[in-house]
Amino acid sequence: MTFCASSVFRQTGECTDPSELLTALQSNQVLTNCFPRMAFLVELMNIVPTSTASVERGFSAMNLLCTPLRNSLAQLQLDNLMRICLEGPAELSDAQLSTLVGIFKNKKDRKFKL
Repeated sequence: MTFCASSVFRQTGECTDPSELLTALQSNQVLTNCFPRMAFLVELMNIVPTSTASVERGFSAMNLLCTPLRNSLAQLQLDNLMRICLEGPAELSDAQLSTLVGIFKNKKDRKFKL
């Protein structure tokens, strides 16, 4: 392992955000080469969520979808519905809604006609 502390220079300013710290480390190859594990930890810090808000949002959406009247959802159906609830558009236009209803009507024969 080479000692490269003499070639490392201190940049002016402070990194206040993990993404700024990652950008500073990636722009300075000397720091990245001297501290590879630190660079890896900073990358993980930017990838892994630091709060539980997204997990709580997911469980809340699942509780809204899995009601006692709708408890026979298959895993794939529940996963698809949760993805729509969490990542889908807030509102559908009339054209999008009519397209989706058309696809649903043509999916298979139902006991009642829409």
